[in-house]
Formats: sequence, structure tokens, C-alpha cells
Amino acid sequence: MSESWKNWSGGVRCNPQRLEAPANEEDIARSVRAAAGLGQIVRVTGAGHSFSPVCRTEGTLLNLAKLGGVAEVDKASREAIIGAGSRIADLGEALLPAGLGMENQGDIDSQTLAGAISTATHGTGLRFGNISTQVAGLRLVLASGEILSLSRSADRDLFRAAAVSVGLFGVISQIRLRAMPAYRLHERTWAASFAECRESVGRLIGENEHFEFFWLPKQDACAMKCLNSTSEPVSAPAAIVEAPPGTVERYLHPERVDWSHRI
Repeated sequence: MSESWKNWSGGVRCNPQRLEAPANEEDIARSVRAAAGLGQIVRVTGAGHSFSPVCRTEGTLLNLAKLGGVAEVDKASREAIIGAGSRIADLGEALLPAGLGMENQGDIDSQTLAGAISTATHGTGLRFGNISTQVAGLRLVLASGEILSLSRSADRDLFRAAAVSVGLFGVISQIRLRAMPAYRLHERTWAASFAECRESVGRLIGENEHFEFFWLPKQDACAMKCLNSTSEPVSAPAAIVEAPPGTVERYLHPERVDWSHRI
């Protein structure tokens, strides 16, 4: 009997014949070879955060939750070896003791690292690429079970294709992530009308390292947010009042400074 699977919202569902959670690279290779022998299509799920049916299959679905954690951090090269199933939310605190941080990330951090790079997930800011641009190397399990180790410098075209492949070339098992010296961000949020937002959005994108807004049409309101790196110390935690869902206040926070991943 097949097991059911759904993404985070429940908008994408499927009943794969085999739902497996490999614990290492060898497990992935065995699962992929077995699926090939049965003529099954293999899909891979991380956090199931994608809105699209990229993980949906009636064949074999691999869940990489057990392939998590930071295996190695090289302070000199500012690179870290990270398991493909690691959640972005867990990386900041793991890198901080080594004095490192991710170059950029989105304000939603529940995705796995492999899923985020494979689907070109991004943060904000004109001067930043998506998360895949932070990857220096990766290990890939092919449909044959063969394992490739790819690097940005040595395997340029194949690496670039595999990094944002939506799983087309194989299963990413491990990632070598380029980090940067840990840094703090200053966050400021405020409310504006849609007209005010539309008039100022170009200027705000240009003036800030990071800018975004959330539009709430029923209120004719936009929750505006800008982030900029700073040398200011971490600010004392402020009390955050829970606002009702569907209101602009829900997206507003007291002005604050903290390490980048916490902001």
C-alpha cells in the first residue's frame, strides 16, 4: 500500500509507491538503482515548501531529512560542508561560532538547502544572487547510482546546470557552501499605502541592501521592510505584540539589530 505525501500547504499531494528516507549517500544510490529497476520515476523532497508539483510522483519519493547538519567548517576558505537535507533555519547558529554567516537568504528559512538551491530560491537585494550562487561545490547521485563530486571552478557548465536543476540530473547529497564573515543587520519596518509603496519602491530597492513589502489589498496597506548591514551591537529583545491575521500590523516589528540569520 502506498503512503501519502503532501507539501507544506496541502496544495500538492501524491501517493508514491515507495516513500523512503535515506540516511546517507549509499542509501540514496541503492534507492535510485532500485527505482530504476522497477521503472519508477524518482522525486526528492526537502521541506516540501515549493508551491509547484516538483516533488509529486507515483513512483519513489526520497525524503532527505536525515541528511542534515554541518559536517565541516573551514574558516580560512570561508566554506562549509553541509548535508543536503539541512534546514536553512539551522545553518546560521551552526556557522556563527566559526565567525561565518550566509551571504543572503529569504525571510522564510524553513527550506532545506538542497531544495533552495535546486529551485533558485533567493533573498532580496540588487547586489545579491540567489542561494545557488553561494554554492562552491556539491555531490550528486545520478540515476545510475554513480556519485559525482562537482565544483564551481572545475566543472563549470555541468555544475551550473546541476545546481539549479529541480532534480533533473540526480539527487544532491552534500553541498559545499561559500560563506562570509558573520555580520549584523539593522531591520526597520513600517506601514504605507499601496500608492506610497508604488511611488517609492524603486528608490527603496536602490537605497537599501535589502527591501521588500507585503501588500494587504483589503486594508490598502503595505508592510514595508528594509535591512542593512551594520556595526551596531545586537539590540535587546523587544516585546512583539501578536496582531490579528490579515492585518498589516502582523508584519511589523520593533526596530532591531541582530545577526543576519536571526533577522
